[in-house]
Amino acid sequence: MIGTDGDSDDVHLRPHPVMTLHTLKASLVELRGFGPIGELWFKLFGLRPSQRASDLQNCSAVLVVRLDAIGDVVLTSPLLRELRRTLPQAWITLVVQPSVYNLVELCPHVNEVLTFDVNTRGRKHATLIQYWRALKLAATCLWRRRFDLAINPRSGEDSYRGNLLSYLSGARWRVGYSVHLLRDGPLQPDPCFERLLTQPLRDSADQHEVQHNLDTLRAIGCRVESERLELWLSEDDRRFADQLLSDEKMRGPTAILGICLGAGAQHRIWPLSNFAKVAAWFIEHFSGYVVSVGGIKEYRMAELLRQELGSRVINITGTTSLRQTAAVLSCCSVYLGNDAGPLHIATAMKVPVVEISPHPRSGSRTQVNSPVRFGPWGKLSMVLQPDHPLPPCEDCCQSREPHCITQVQVENVQSAIEELLAKRTR
Repeated sequence: MIGTDGDSDDVHLRPHPVMTLHTLKASLVELRGFGPIGELWFKLFGLRPSQRASDLQNCSAVLVVRLDAIGDVVLTSPLLRELRRTLPQAWITLVVQPSVYNLVELCPHVNEVLTFDVNTRGRKHATLIQYWRALKLAATCLWRRRFDLAINPRSGEDSYRGNLLSYLSGARWRVGYSVHLLRDGPLQPDPCFERLLTQPLRDSADQHEVQHNLDTLRAIGCRVESERLELWLSEDDRRFADQLLSDEKMRGPTAILGICLGAGAQHRIWPLSNFAKVAAWFIEHFSGYVVSVGGIKEYRMAELLRQELGSRVINITGTTSLRQTAAVLSCCSVYLGNDAGPLHIATAMKVPVVEISPHPRSGSRTQVNSPVRFGPWGKLSMVLQPDHPLPPCEDCCQSREPHCITQVQVENVQSAIEELLAKRTR
């Protein structure tokens, strides 16, 4: 099933690029313990050749670590395609969370997809558990590959230990972004974390995450030819979508609005009453249907919407796999949603997208909720956001409930949908 909260992650809540005190302490333990011991271990058992790769074309085995959730994984699809284009004969292993395995299972650009469970919520000794899981995965699945190169495109706090997994993989060339420490004066790269990498990169936060991901390839000499998103579906996934929509007795060219009512944080959720007004308008104005997707946490909201608006609302929230969701969204005329994973799925399926963002236009472009960084990556897209934050918020929405996002008006959303539909039919 799709993630538990529409996005199934808190990726946009992560600090950027400042490391917390807790993570600093963990990094010191991590490097002081793993550094000398790890290198001795790799040398004794021949798991890390002393000669480091310096030429991309000489890489025969590559590890890509992408331990974030739905949205970030979708935004990584151009990296996987361009890496394969550059290294057509290389063995490429992708490591993801179990919750997004279905999304990348059929990716033609990698040879295998492995899973790494990053969830340690509520567990004692969570950091030690992550270390043990990383070491276990390395010993059981990674060392035999003799990786030449490991890439971790994640920025900000490395709370998922992606750089640690790259280090433990045995890869002799390890590329990733530095984590910065807030000390007296300007931000400084953390030297402990940088020791996990052979080529630490400096993060440019004032750009979209797709460009940020592809910069890891550019840094190692890969020429990027295309930045488009893509997803990979089976015939069963497409048949599922066709059957679902035919069961609803749709006839002829029917307008379909795809929506996701939730997000990974409450302040990113537009009020349900506003979604209901837009959905009712769409049904009446276009004689259309509304398909609600998302995680199990949005099921109750989606059911309330269906009960209010009737049989023209199809609720598949929390009941489909990620690929089935993508297949259904590919049949939609337009998509409307908050800053959440299904928005990026819809964009990858080339569906026009309207995003409702809590981040004010006057706010910082580098803030983690900024559409500049994580907005829809497609030409047929529009982002509606407040002009300014509501007090007491400053620069960005800091509320734990829907707050600044409530300034986005229903009428403006309706106009955006009409504009995108008109552009699509041209």
